[in-house]
Formats: sequence, C-alpha cells, structure tokens
Amino acid sequence: MSGHIQQKGKNWYCVVERGYGENGKRLTPLWYSVRKELGLNRPATKTQARDLLVKLLAEKQGGRIIKPKPIKFGDFLELWHAQYCAAKELSPGTRRIYRSGITHIAPELGSVEITKITASQIQELLTNKRSGDDYSASTIHIIYKVLNLSFKHAVKWGYLNNNPMLNVVTPARPHPRIEYWTEEEAKTFMETAKGSPHFPLLRLALGTGMRKSEILSLKGQHVDHTNCSVTIVDAKTPSGWRTIDVSPSIIACLPRIEKSQYLFPGKNGSHLTPRAINYILDILIEKAGVPRITFHGLRHTFATIMLSRGANPRDLADILGHANPSQLWQTYAHLLPKKRKEAAKLI
Repeated sequence: MSGHIQQKGKNWYCVVERGYGENGKRLTPLWYSVRKELGLNRPATKTQARDLLVKLLAEKQGGRIIKPKPIKFGDFLELWHAQYCAAKELSPGTRRIYRSGITHIAPELGSVEITKITASQIQELLTNKRSGDDYSASTIHIIYKVLNLSFKHAVKWGYLNNNPMLNVVTPARPHPRIEYWTEEEAKTFMETAKGSPHFPLLRLALGTGMRKSEILSLKGQHVDHTNCSVTIVDAKTPSGWRTIDVSPSIIACLPRIEKSQYLFPGKNGSHLTPRAINYILDILIEKAGVPRITFHGLRHTFATIMLSRGANPRDLADILGHANPSQLWQTYAHLLPKKRKEAAKLI
C-alpha cells in the first residue's frame, strides 16, 4: 500500500493507491480531503496532510506501515530500466535515451539508499546540471523524466512509501531547434547526390520524411513497385507502422530485390549502419555547399516544404507517422506566421 499528498487550489488531499486488479489494470486511487477528514473550517497545512497520509496508510495496512525494501538507487535504476522498458516494449532508441539519463544520475545518487534520497538532493542535482555549460535543456529534461518515472515505480513496487519527486520543481521543457533546408537548397543537394550510389536512399528520405531507422529496416517485401507504396515496419510508435504512397519517380529509383533482402545493404548481408549514412550525408553536403544538417533534418525539410506548399496537416501527420496533427504544428511552429498571413490574404 502506498500513497502521496497532492494540493489542488488551497486544499490538500491524501491519495491512497489501491494497486492493480486481477485483470492487471491499475485500480482508481482513493482521494481524501484533509480538511474534511480533520473537520477543519480552513484549508489544511502540508504537515497535516502528511500526518493524515501516514495514519490512512497504517489503517489500510491493518495498523502497520509496510517497511520499504532497502536498495541502492543505482541498483534500482538498473532494475527499473530493464523491467519498465520490457513491459512498455520501448524502441531501442527510447531505451538508449533513458540509459543516457541514468548515466547522469548514477554518479551523483547511485550509491545512496533509495529511502534516504530527499527532494532537496534531487533538486540540487537538477540545478547543478542546469547551471553547467556541458548540459543542454534537452538533457536536463531527460534526467528529470528518468527520475520521475523511476521514483513513481519505486512507490508502486514497494521500495518507497512516499515519492520525493512530488516536491521537486519541474525544469522548463526545451524548445527543439529545427534544422532544415529551403526548397532551393534541397534541390541543390539532390543534384549533387545524383552521382552517388546512395542517391536512392537520400531521394527516399527527402521525398517521404521517413526516419533513418525506418529506411534502414526496409526490405524488398516492403516496397510495392506496382502500386507505388512503401510499408514502414520499424516505427518509433505504434502509429508509425504505416503504408505510405510514394511518387513514381522515387519508386523508379529504388532497387528491385528479393523480399528478404535489405533495400540498402551494408556488409555481411545486414543493412547500412547509421554511422555510415551520417558519413555519406556529411560528404555530399560539403560537396553541394549547402548548410549542414543531420539526417533527421531531411525529415524536417520534407515536412517544411510540404506545409509551405499547403499540404493538409492530417495527411502529412499520417505520412510522417505522427499520432496527432497537433504534434506536427508544435514541431513546425516556424511556419505558422506565414500561414496566418496567407489566411489573412484569402479573407
């Protein structure tokens, strides 16, 4: 049995977890108004809320408080990472992101027993990382996310009675920097890439907005030359598993191979490595004399050009594998002022 306190407006509440039902789904927690439970004629204090939570947990557990399981936080992070990633069936990329967060946390708090970690220690860790010049806002956000998720599960799994993250100030979410080419720069690059044996791969990336991992996993069976479509099976999210229509000119430049063979093979019958593609892209960018962008920048370029041409956001979101068009607008907000001006002219 676990729980936490939560403030809504001026009032404090005790939230007692009920665990999981026989079907594996989480049962709805029990909410107790501290003010009503104590019969107060004014809002309760945070201390009163904490004291009431201890009492409620003791009552729910037959008059006894379950002793948390002793474990070093570093060991728990390894346990959490293995079990959480497996249960959620997270992609290798997301697993690596969480792993990077752990590498920043473990040196500072890994040797401390999980029950002895306080909110002030966590806040100090985040503040120190943020004040340094070596860590971006995105890295800080990843560290916070790993801390938040791991402590939530520590309470659920009986390693803690209370979650210290409830008293930690959430760091500001970073605004992603979007790198992309103009339509003219994209054309210049593709003219240069025509002489490369990797032109089909780059043409597919810039003409569909597919992610690097999605392109690398393509096999002969995923390309329909007759109907001009490509089926993506190695997507970042469930909504990313999709079949998209591709222009005949792109389909024509894709190789016709056996179903089980990789479309863009590397050595030993496997596909090209991400590092190899990055190297190829850098060489061609320098040769073309266009601004340097990452391979993911080709995806941004495709989306930017399509939006500037008036593409329907819902259709474009489906092509890119976004679950919701709102994600599209949040990412490509740099086009909104232009769209507003165009709408004003139409009116």
